[in-house]
Amino acid sequence: MIIQKLLFGSALLPLASLANPVTAQSVHVVDASGAVGGFTSIQLAIDSANDGDLVLVLPGTYGGFAIDGKGLTLVADGPGVIVSEPGFSGVAGLDIRNLPTGSSVNAAGLTVEAGTHTECSNALQFQDCLGPIQIRDFSVSAGLSIFGSFESNTNICEVNDCAAVSIVDSDFDATTALAYLYECGELKAHALLSKQSNVFVHGSSLASGEGYWGDGLRPPSHGGNGHGAWTLIGGFGLGIRTTAFGGTGGLGNQSQLPSCGNGGNGGPGLALLPSSGPAPTNPTFVRSSMLMIPGGPGMPSSLPCTVGMPGEDVTGIAGNVLSDDFAARALQSDNLIRFGATKSATFIGEPLDLVWHIFSATPATPTFVPELTGAPTVGGSFIVRFRGAIPASGQKTVNATVPDLGVEFVTVYEEAYFFDGTRFYLSNPQFSVLLNDAF
Repeated sequence: MIIQKLLFGSALLPLASLANPVTAQSVHVVDASGAVGGFTSIQLAIDSANDGDLVLVLPGTYGGFAIDGKGLTLVADGPGVIVSEPGFSGVAGLDIRNLPTGSSVNAAGLTVEAGTHTECSNALQFQDCLGPIQIRDFSVSAGLSIFGSFESNTNICEVNDCAAVSIVDSDFDATTALAYLYECGELKAHALLSKQSNVFVHGSSLASGEGYWGDGLRPPSHGGNGHGAWTLIGGFGLGIRTTAFGGTGGLGNQSQLPSCGNGGNGGPGLALLPSSGPAPTNPTFVRSSMLMIPGGPGMPSSLPCTVGMPGEDVTGIAGNVLSDDFAARALQSDNLIRFGATKSATFIGEPLDLVWHIFSATPATPTFVPELTGAPTVGGSFIVRFRGAIPASGQKTVNATVPDLGVEFVTVYEEAYFFDGTRFYLSNPQFSVLLNDAF
């Protein structure tokens, strides 16, 4: 095992115990122009990579890709990395599936654009994953719907049967998506749809799609209902420092008299539904500093047709939404730092909070004790460094120079504990890639 040392604050901390046991991890560079690295597509680099490798993507526009059955870290080397699927493709921009226990997928810094009229697909899709997934600093938008009735049946993100998915500092915008009940059912045009999964969302924005417009082709041509920003079907959800915007109701159509095209109802910020099957389970949701903003009503094409009803904050099993009204704490850090450069970490809390910085070479799977305080379950050894007290500004930033670690890269997982004198709070998770400056 390679002995690694990393400077954090004023002391060199030996990270030998944090180094991954796989010492042959490699970096795969992707450049759409072909000028740098050996790959021009993300998928080719993934296919070539081994479990635990790093895929480094240079600015450019790329097609969708899938990670099937192995763990990887995938990070954008600066802004301008765009994953785009053309219209009518029906392909997810990012598809992660069959991730085994002991492996993890981390991805950061991508802009994902779904195609126009993308048939019954998802911009991001996670399926059957036992290992943890973390995405951070993502900007994802749905395909554009043409004239309202040509639908973009796209969820921004759908999660099915996954043990731990963390979404951090990301923007999911499905406001351009419509979905016809006739073609894809009701579970489309959501910003986030999770089924029988544990999903943790920190510092993000979720905006869902509008209900479909009445088109005069299918009487009575009422507008469809707006969609929920986040719909949970069974499983567990956590929302911290996040805003969820329900979709606007669809526009009614009056072209088929005497039928009347009423406006659709606004969608909820959050919808909780039981899972299906012979033994259905109800979802549980914990919110802290999270806003649910319901969608507005859809308008009729003309009177005497009626305006839709405004959406609700929460629909379904609303009693399973638990609130913890403490001011949410947060950790912000760089996601890609080269050897010799300065790494920053900013701790956001309440003045006089005491804060500890946690590092590990294995991802932490969040769990929650009954009083709703977060606690990490770390798969390997980890180190903790005391960072002092949060000043009156509510933010404390620590800078450190990353030395040459003698390897191609290291992935470091980070969290922070805050203590207000009474109880502990756990921040959002972060991962950082420390990269050899030869890349």
